[in-house]
Parts: sequence; structure tokens; C-alpha cells
Amino acid sequence: MMAETWQAYLEQHFPGFLLPHTERHRLTRAAAEAFLDRLGLGAPHLPDLRAMSLLAAHDAELHRLATYWLPDLARFLPSRMDVERRTWRGGFHGRLDIPATMQLQSGGDCSTFVTRARQRRYDLPENVFVRSLVGRSQRLLSSLEEKRLLHGNGWTAQAVESLASLRLLTASTLLREVPEQNIESYHVLASQTARHGAYRAALDWYQALSEALDQDNTERLADVLSRGALRPGEEPKRFEIAVLLTLLAGIEQRLARLGEYEVRRDLIVGDRKQVATFLRPSGAEVAIYYDQAVLPAGPRDRGTRHYLDSAGRSRPDITVRVQSADGREAFTVFEIKLSDSVSYAASGYAEAIVYRHEYDPYLTSWPKAVLVTSLPTPGEPRREDDVVAVSWKQLGDSEIIGAMLAPIEDRAE
Repeated sequence: MMAETWQAYLEQHFPGFLLPHTERHRLTRAAAEAFLDRLGLGAPHLPDLRAMSLLAAHDAELHRLATYWLPDLARFLPSRMDVERRTWRGGFHGRLDIPATMQLQSGGDCSTFVTRARQRRYDLPENVFVRSLVGRSQRLLSSLEEKRLLHGNGWTAQAVESLASLRLLTASTLLREVPEQNIESYHVLASQTARHGAYRAALDWYQALSEALDQDNTERLADVLSRGALRPGEEPKRFEIAVLLTLLAGIEQRLARLGEYEVRRDLIVGDRKQVATFLRPSGAEVAIYYDQAVLPAGPRDRGTRHYLDSAGRSRPDITVRVQSADGREAFTVFEIKLSDSVSYAASGYAEAIVYRHEYDPYLTSWPKAVLVTSLPTPGEPRREDDVVAVSWKQLGDSEIIGAMLAPIEDRAE
């Protein structure tokens, strides 16, 4: 049954957001489990979602560890003193061990000397545990930063501060004297009995990190995602995602009538390609792109580049590519508008008409362009119109989806 509102529909279908600006949003485990089932544990960007969900749920603990506990520990890092004995020939440097030297020289070799040097070492098991955890955390945050998933504002600001603190700790404090190793059980046990509060804070972060990143148990992973779910911060973006999911569900339902097919999904991230691809045994496929410039530049983009020196690209909210078994392609583009204003929805229809002409050589099926709006659309899509409009609630069951998939259906029949 279709949800009453697009907000409720989005809640039920949690797609896993990794957009540049997201907000934290707690989710039911059932919704997270359903999402994992649809996405699959082999999705390319799932590790990034796991890491971001970990931060969304535990960034406060990491921040306090990185900016308070660890700097305090580094000032008073526990150590031990080792005595290093060294044998020299012909001379020596350091403090001479007279008894040992005399014993050697009593045998007739007067050029042999023994020295003893006291050396402070910081490689206690609990320190190795902390240093290794710091190294892994730093690499994790650096990777997310490189992918532009961390920002100096919004909820990820604390993670940015944590990363800066971890880099400073490993570069300019006594922690740099501690070797980094694979964490073993004896490292953990030593930390559990260590006195400084930093070790307890590190253990708590280590447990959260291990549960989120090191285990492929679906139930545990769903729990991680439900506690650290992310979604776009702006309501219009959330409506776009609801429309995207409705379209995906409608395509999948239609393809199911044709028999066997395979679906590959991905997360909504900055470097994504298609967010979903449906594959038929015949070689036919349907690819769905979200907020991407998929088709070559048309007259509007070429004109603004030439006359106004604008490097930007206009891009539909959704682009659907249908490829038949013989390799022929047909595209359909979608403009999405969330509004209670008819005039604003009408501006979206005008934008869809522009897209229809911008990408005309590639829009070879009906409809060429579609406006999806949150407002009701009393008029039914007309075959004589290249550009049509449909409400969100009508999209999944509309003839638009069947028309888009006609090249695949005709081939199947």
C-alpha cells in the first residue's frame, strides 16, 4: 500500500544518503534492515555509509577522545625504562659499564668496551592500542574528507575538528614514539586495566568502530545504520529522493512482469554514476541517474558557455536511460517540484519543456520530459504532449513508466 504522504514513504524506504549536506535522523531497525536487503552488502559505497553512520551516532565520543582525553594522555604518557647493553671495539660512546668491560678485557682484549644506556620506551600494550586506534581513525576520517563527505559546518564539524586533533597528536606529541600495530586481545586487556580515563574512552570508541566497520552481521549493521541514519537537510531534496524511490519501485514492479532481471543499486554520493541499474538476460537494461548531467550539452549550455563564459551545466533531477537488447538507447528526463503553489509548479513544467529541447536528439521515446510535483495533477498525461506532468502519488502506477520501458517490453514479447 502506498504511504499517505511522501514523507512517510521516504521514512519507509530509507535509501542511505551521503549527500554533501545531510542531517542525522534516527530510524527504525526494520527500515534499516529493509534498506540493506535492497542495497546488498556488496554495494560499492556501503563502506562509506557505514563510516558516516558511525560518525553520526558517535561523533561526540570521538570528538571528546580526540580533543580532550588523548591530549591529556599524551602529556603524561606511561612509559618504562630499559637498559641497553652494547659492546664496542676500539672505542666507545656513552656510559661505560666498568665491571663488564674489565671482565672482557681480563681475557687479553683491551680494545673491547661495554656501555650501558638507559632508554625510555612508550610501547606499552595499552599505548600501542591507543596509537593504533588513533592511526585507523585518522585514516578513516582522512578518506571521508578526501571524498568531500566532511565539512567544517553542520553535524560533521566535530569530525573535522577530531581529524585535526588526531593529526597533531601523531605528529607532535609522545604518541609518535609509540609503534602502530594490529590490535590484538592483549592490547585490549591492558587498556581495560590502565588507570587513565583516555584508555576507557578509547575502548568505547574502539567497540563502536568495530561494530560499525568490522562486522557483516546484517542485524548489527542495521542497528548501526538506524542509529546513525542520514538524510538531506532540505525538504525539497527529500522530496526529490521520495520521487526517485517511487520511480525505482514502479520500474521494478513493471520489469517483474517480464520475468527474470537483476538490479544493482548504489548510494547517493558525489562521485556516483547511476543510482540503480536493472539488467535483463537479453542484455537490455534500464539505468537511473539522479541530479547528474548525463547527456551532452545542448543549445542552452553551449550558448551560456560561449556568451557568458559559464562553465556550469544544466541537469535534470532524474535521467532514465533505457537500452534495448540490440543496443538502441532512449532517454527520459524528469524535473521535480515540491510546492503548494501552482505557479511554481508551472515554472517546473516550463523547465521540463526546456530540457525537452536541450536534449532533443536523445529523447526518442514518449514522454520526452516529465514534471513530477507534490500538487495534484487533474489532467491525465496525453500522448500528443512531449512533456507531461504527474503528481508524486500517481507516478508509480502511471502509464509513463510503461511507455519508457516499451523498448524492453516489445523485445520481450
